[in-house]
Amino acid sequence: MAERPGPDLVDLLISQHEQVRDLFRQLAAAPDTDRERLLRRLVRVIAWHESIEEVIVHPIVLGRVMYAEHLVARREQEEHQAKHDISALYLLGVDHPDFSQRCAQLAADLQRHLLHEETEEFPALRLGSSPAELHRLATVVTQTWTAMDAAIGSEDGDPPLPEPAPIALFDRARTAARRWYQLQELT
Repeated sequence: MAERPGPDLVDLLISQHEQVRDLFRQLAAAPDTDRERLLRRLVRVIAWHESIEEVIVHPIVLGRVMYAEHLVARREQEEHQAKHDISALYLLGVDHPDFSQRCAQLAADLQRHLLHEETEEFPALRLGSSPAELHRLATVVTQTWTAMDAAIGSEDGDPPLPEPAPIALFDRARTAARRWYQLQELT
């Protein structure tokens, strides 16, 4: 009996989406003492995930799916806005009176973005890639995530984010993802 392969790239990305949704739910319900730690974890997960999409997913969709330019451009615009919104929320701080309302708005905005990816970009990714390629890419993404943790600092323990703002984390995560992915593609 053949061994069933693990999750493919789309499965992995959707599981990361569920992790983001869960972190927003936890953050909304958390006592004040846990909010900052959960916010740092949320920022890291989003930075890692969006960096992987920027470096790996979007270029694959653009290269393999006809007329994908507009689709990817919309996702990139949403991701750019989300990056700035989560940084602004982090800088606002969990003790600010507007934090809960701004966090809820960001959660709603990101939920729309995640649904767009799941209903538009990910089906295009599946259509443009073989099952074997999607499984190989899931392995590469998992290794890339591990390399990003090593290069930037793991979410385990949720150390403080780089200063002056989480934007620096997004930049560092993208750089680490790009370097690791290029190394994987060369081997």
